[in-house]
Amino acid sequence: IEKGFDVEIKDKPKPPLNIWVVDVAGRKVEKLVKVPGFTVGYMTLSRDGKKLAFQARSADRYSDFRDDELFLVNLETGKVTRLTDNHVAEGKPLFSPDSRWLVYTAPENYEFMRNDRVYILPATGGEPRVLGKDFDTNVSCEFFSDDSREIYFATSVGVNTNLYGIRIKGGRIEQVTNLDGVVRVSRDEESGLCLVRYTDPYHPTDLYLARERDLSERERWVRLTDLNPQVNDIMLGKYETVYWKSTDGREIEGIL
Repeated sequence: IEKGFDVEIKDKPKPPLNIWVVDVAGRKVEKLVKVPGFTVGYMTLSRDGKKLAFQARSADRYSDFRDDELFLVNLETGKVTRLTDNHVAEGKPLFSPDSRWLVYTAPENYEFMRNDRVYILPATGGEPRVLGKDFDTNVSCEFFSDDSREIYFATSVGVNTNLYGIRIKGGRIEQVTNLDGVVRVSRDEESGLCLVRYTDPYHPTDLYLARERDLSERERWVRLTDLNPQVNDIMLGKYETVYWKSTDGREIEGIL
C-alpha cells in the first residue's frame, strides 16, 4: 500500500445466500430456507407450486463447482431434504411439467470425469434412478416433453450434435434429429413451442420455430432469422465426414 499498489483479496469471504419469500400484499419478507454451511445458487419451482429444488455450494471461501449439492423443499411443510452428498458437480435440477418428477445430471456413479447421466426421482422425494447408463456419451436433461414422459437433450456423436429423447419409463434413448451440423433446442413452457438453433458446414447459425411433434422433421421448422445473408455470396469449401479405425478397433470420425 505504501508503494501505491492496489490490494485485491482472492477468494475473499462472502456472506451465504439464503432463500427468502416476499408477501407482496402484506409487505413482509421472510426467510424461507437456510442451509447451514451452504450458499444458495440456482433454484426452480415445480409448476404446481408445492416443491422447490435448488443448488447450493459450500460457503467455504475456497470451494469450487465440485462442492455443489442439490436440495428439495416441500413448500407445504417446509421440510428440506438434501438429495446429494459427494464431491462432483451436479447439473441444474428440473421438474417435469406435471410436477411428478425431479431430474438432474451428474457423472455416472457420482465419479469425477465419468460421462454425465440423468438421475430421476419422485418430486416428493425418494431414491433416484439412473437414465441413459448404457449410452456411449453424455446424457443431460434440457427440457421435458409436454406429457412429462420424455426428456430431451442434445449431445455430440461423432462430428454432429443432434437432439435425442430419453423415455422416463424404461430409459430408452432415441435419436430425434439426424442432421449434419449442430442442433440445439429449448422449449417455452407457456406456449409449448420449441426454439431451434441450427448450423451446418454451409450455413451459419439461424433460429427456427417448431412444435415438439415436428422436431424430427427439418422441413416443418419455421425459419425466423437470416443472420448472415452475406454468406450466400461466398464460395465455401466442400465438407466431408471421414471415418477410420483406432488402434483399439473403435471407429473415429473426422472432418475433411
